[in-house]
Amino acid sequence: MPSGLGLFLDSAETTMFVGLMKDEKTLASNSFYYPRKQAELLLVEIKNTLDKFSYSPKDLNYIAVGIGPGSFTGVRIALAIAKTLAFSLDLKMYVISSLLAYAKYDEPSIICFDARGNRTYFACYKKGDYIIKETILNNDDVKKFILEHADFTLRGNFKHLGIDVNSEIDIFSFYRSLNENNLVKDVKAIKPIYLKDL
Repeated sequence: MPSGLGLFLDSAETTMFVGLMKDEKTLASNSFYYPRKQAELLLVEIKNTLDKFSYSPKDLNYIAVGIGPGSFTGVRIALAIAKTLAFSLDLKMYVISSLLAYAKYDEPSIICFDARGNRTYFACYKKGDYIIKETILNNDDVKKFILEHADFTLRGNFKHLGIDVNSEIDIFSFYRSLNENNLVKDVKAIKPIYLKDL
């Protein structure tokens, strides 16, 4: 896991996330519901979060960002900001699936986002490792899986499945999922995960 001051971002879902950690201490963990305004407001919320603790972007040691799957435009917003900050400030950059960003680290977690067209972005994790890798499934198949795995924690957005679960990112679980495998070697080469071709 990284050390120092870290900025955490995700905008793959309709709710965007801005978090700040110093070593293993959570300073800020905020979700904002700004449908269709993420591009305008994510930078504002990053500045507000840093200002609250009298930090500037130059104080950051690393940045961590969810890279999808999710909304085509949404995924690109947080990633573009993260790449710009990492490249211009020579920061370490960590990337993980946006689905993994929502998982509870110590619990087997089913994570879902609405992929539209009767489909779901879907994955299962435990302790930052895959149980089932990110994919797109038919909504009926997801409901069946959930019924068969009642002991799994549901994370993400399940409203499109008729299930009243709409959770936010747990920043400490996000942080614990980061490791050397997530560390980016070439910031300019990182691309989003879309999955739409599945």
